Formats: sequence, C-alpha cells, structure tokens
Amino acid sequence: MYISMRFQRFGIGIVVLLMLGAVLIVPSWAQMTYPLHGLSGEIILGIGAHDMLVAAYSPDGQYVATAGRIGAFLWDAQSGALIRVFMGHAYSVRDLAFSPDGHLLLTGSDDCTAKLWDAETGQEIRTFAGHESWVHSVAFSPDDKRILTGSGDHTAKLWDTETGMEIRTFVGHTDWIAHASAVAFSPDGRWVLTGSSDSTARLWDAETGEQLRIFKGFGEVDSVAFSPDGKQIVTAHSGAGDNVVRIWDVETGAVIRVLQSGASLTAVFSPDGKRILSGGKDNTAKLWDANTGESIQTYSGHLYWVYSAAFSPDGNHILTGSFDSTVKIWDTQTGAVISDLCHYTWPIRGAVFSPDGKRVLTGHTDFLARLWDVENGSELKLFEGHTQLASMFGEVSQLFSAGITSVALSPDGRRALTGCEDKAAKLWDTETGTLIRTFQGHTKGLLSVAFSPDGRRVLTGSQDRSARL
Repeated sequence: MYISMRFQRFGIGIVVLLMLGAVLIVPSWAQMTYPLHGLSGEIILGIGAHDMLVAAYSPDGQYVATAGRIGAFLWDAQSGALIRVFMGHAYSVRDLAFSPDGHLLLTGSDDCTAKLWDAETGQEIRTFAGHESWVHSVAFSPDDKRILTGSGDHTAKLWDTETGMEIRTFVGHTDWIAHASAVAFSPDGRWVLTGSSDSTARLWDAETGEQLRIFKGFGEVDSVAFSPDGKQIVTAHSGAGDNVVRIWDVETGAVIRVLQSGASLTAVFSPDGKRILSGGKDNTAKLWDANTGESIQTYSGHLYWVYSAAFSPDGNHILTGSFDSTVKIWDTQTGAVISDLCHYTWPIRGAVFSPDGKRVLTGHTDFLARLWDVENGSELKLFEGHTQLASMFGEVSQLFSAGITSVALSPDGRRALTGCEDKAAKLWDTETGTLIRTFQGHTKGLLSVAFSPDGRRVLTGSQDRSARL
C-alpha cells in the first residue's frame, strides 16, 4: 500500500510517492495541471489517479504504463507496485505506447508535443515538437525507427525516432485526430492508419505520404487498429448515431462486419486476430468474435466511460482505462477483475510530512484535511470544520472549489494547521482530531499557512494580499 501525491504552487511543485515507508520525491518544475488558485494536486490510493486515463501493457506483459493529467507511470503488472515516474510534459498526457522491444516509452500531450523516454530509467530522451495543437495519439513503427503522432491540428506526423526530425506530414483530414489510439502502423510498417472526428479513417503510404484509401463512417472515428496479419482494420465510432465498431477489408475498403457495441471509444484485435475488444460510453468493455460478430463477454465495473482497452501479449488478460480514473485488469475468459489498480479521492491543495516522516497531512477541495500513515497508507484522522463554499457552478466541486488550500504541521507534530477558501485558518490536535482554535480576519480565501520554528505562532497568507501573524 502506498500514497501518491502531487501538489503545486504557482507552477512549481513536487510529486511525493510513499511506498511501504520509502519516500521518493520527484521534481516537477515544468509540470502544469491547470492549477486553481495557484495550488493543485491529488491523492491516490492504489495505482495513480488521472482525469483521463490511458493504459498499455509492455510487450512482455510484465508492466503496465498509465497516463493522464499528472504524467505517465510504470507499474508492475503482477504486484501493482509503482516502478517509475515520467514527468516533463507541460500539460496532460493523452496517449502512450511502448516500443516493440519495451525499452522505450512514447507519450503524447496537450502541450502539443510527444516525448520519448527510456522505460528502464525514466529519463527523457527527446521531444518531438511541430504540431500546432495537442497530440492525443502516438504509435511506434514495428522496427522502432519511426514514430507517428496524431493531433488536433487535423494532421499526423511521421518522425525519426533516433534524431527527432520530422519526416513527413499526412494532410487530408478535415477535423481533429482527437483520441488515444487514433493512429497506427500496419504490422509490416508499410502503411499508416489515422482516425478523425471528420468521420473517416484514412490509409497512407508510410514512405511517400500518399493517401491510399478512405474508410468513411457516419460518426467520429475514435480509434483505429490493424489486425495482426494487416489484412483488416477495426474502427470505433461514437456520436451522430454511429455508435458501433466496424471491421474493414484493407485491400478493398469494404465493411466486413458491424458490431453493435454502442458508443465506442476504443477497439483492438486480440494477438491471434480472432477476437475484438471494445470499450465505450456505457462504462463497459466488450469482447467479440471477430469472425461472426457475436458478443462473447462484457466486463462491467467501471463507473464512467472506458477510454482505452488492450489485451495482454498472451491474450489471457485485458486492461481497461476509464474516465472514472481507474485501471482494471480482467480475466479475459471469465470476466473477473484480477486487479483494480486505481482509487481516486478529492484533489489535494496541500500536503506535508510530519517531522518524523511517519505521517502525511493533506488538504482537499472537499474542505476536509486528512492525516495518513506512511507505512500502510491508511487514513488516521479526518479534520472537519471549515465552512463549505459553493463553486462558481453552485456546488462544492472537485475541480472548481479551492477548499483547503494549505496545510502545516507543528515542529512536534502534535498540531495541524489548515488554511481555507472560507477565509479562516484552523488549529487541530493531531492525536484526537479535535479543533483547538480558529484564526479569522482575512477578507479573502487563504493561500498559505505556516508554524514558527518554536511552534508558538502561526503565519497566514491570503488572496486579500495580506499576511497575518
């Protein structure tokens, strides 16, 4: 069990990962996550938490990579243990892919770039910059020598993996290449496939950039994938009444089969090409017979849309990532959940260690503060007493309420101090969780709180441009 936290003030933050008592602190100077009131973050119990989450197996099936608003993470697929953190994008990571040999990781981001990482060390190797809008789709060529990116600027780009140089741009779509898994290489690397919100998938010659074929649906194309033999493609569709998965013949461009999947965001072939896995807006993933179109299994358990889905290399397990900020590993045949890798709570606006390093105090947008045990990740105390204020949308909101904006622990660890959007600071007993005192006087919400070195005084800073002792 561990806790993962990220908190940031005015664009400068850190990520703190607490695993079985071990502490890893990762700088994130360039990382921005749309801070509200200058301070943002979240708490995670389990594996990661992301507003929009994608996941992928490593080629050998030993690891799982996940990505979202915070960055990208590498986990052990069996134990769920966090192995490595990849941070450096300026905004959310929307897609990721392992190289065929598993040594490299590729990420695409809202910051309009793709980044190449050493999967074994977490070191950033290079950045691919050239798109004029966000990069939501990325893929490696079968030989690792080229990468493919799809963007909101309506184009896909081919890059040289080694040099980072742009090789060519594929121009023809009239709308966004807007979703994860919306670009793909054919198994032999000769062709490039792209899917767009313009309701088409397009096949291109990877060497010349020539557009070879258009596969036209009726709703936006959310994902594309080749069959293992490269003779078929599968496309997932949502919107405009075109809520299906289609299987196409690559050579003729004809529709072979339509799967009545409902609004689908992702679809992939199994490693043997005999099955198709889809995920969509009904919060489920579905397994299909690729030859007959019959439904084999439904995987239910997510609370929101299933945005990404993948088979393990042996096909015995499937991996799903959802807008509910969880990743699940399932038994393909039985449909049972093997691992539920994520659990999400309210975003954190502040987090500090206790002086002895055994506990962590966090302040959340739900106007509550919590004290955690570093060793086992359990919640020790809940500090409740600040006045809940509605956000601009008329309710207490995870994203739009500031809640508790800053927290501090006294030098002896016996007192907790919280500063809040409600214009007050509160002093708490960490042993009992009871409120000792409220400090009032600021005319706007608080941004920071601190104890003096001897613990006898407290300092508060506010949006009213004043500090009070």
